[in-house]
Amino acid sequence: MGDSLRLKYFLCITSLILIWIPQLGRGNIDLYYILSYPICFNVEDVGFFIAIAGSIQQFVTVAFIRGCQLINIREELTAAASCVFGIAHFIVFGFAKTTTTIYLAAAIYVFKFACVPILRSVMSKLTPEDKQGSLFGVIALFENICTMVGSVLAGAIYSATVPIYEGFVFFVMAGFYVVATVLIL
Repeated sequence: MGDSLRLKYFLCITSLILIWIPQLGRGNIDLYYILSYPICFNVEDVGFFIAIAGSIQQFVTVAFIRGCQLINIREELTAAASCVFGIAHFIVFGFAKTTTTIYLAAAIYVFKFACVPILRSVMSKLTPEDKQGSLFGVIALFENICTMVGSVLAGAIYSATVPIYEGFVFFVMAGFYVVATVLIL
C-alpha cells in the first residue's frame, strides 16, 4: 500500500472519528439541554422532537447525497458540505433559547448525516474486494469506541461548562466538525 493510499485512509478514518465522537456521544446532553430552562420541553415534546428529527434525517440524507451526485459534486465536497451543516447545527443548538430555534437546529441537523456514508464509500472504493470485510470491521470498531468516548467526553464537557454557559458543549462539538471538514477537503 502506497503512502498516498495510507494518507487517504488515515484522513477518512480520522474524519469519521471526529464526526462520530460528538454525533454518537451527544444523546443525553441533548436531552438535558432541551429539558432545562429556558426551553423546558416536556416528555411529549421530547418524544415528538426525537421522532420528527430521527425519521426525516434518513430520507433527507439519501436525497441530499443523490442530489449532489446528479449535479456531479465530488464526494469530498458533499461530505464537507454535510460537515458544514453539522457545524451550523451545533452552533444554532448551542445558542437555542426557544422551541423555534430548537426546531431550526433540527432542520439543519438532517443534512449533517451525509458525511458518514460518503466517507465509508470513499474508503470502500480504496479497498480491494477481498478486504472489504476487514475494512468495515475496523470501521465498526471505531464507531463503537467513539460512542463510548463521545458519551463520556460530552458528559464531562457539559458538567464542566454548564455553570458558565449551558450550550458551550455544542460549540466544542462544532469544533470537532470544523477539524473534520478541514481534513476532508
